[in-house]
Amino acid sequence: MATAEDLHRSKAFYQETFKLAVIYEDENCAVFDYGNTCINLLIQSNARELIEPAKIGRGGRLV
Repeated sequence: MATAEDLHRSKAFYQETFKLAVIYEDENCAVFDYGNTCINLLIQSNARELIEPAKIGRGGRLV
């Protein structure tokens, strides 16, 4: 999981830089296929409520 202040800009970065395909998206997230791993990019302002009860640490990483 990663967080982003600007989901559209960050999504474009992942698509253009890493050539990743979006496998799911909605207004709060975009999920990318990275081989045997999925990258879930969440809007930073909504991340806490979307992943509860897990906690988010510095840099948007799960604790």
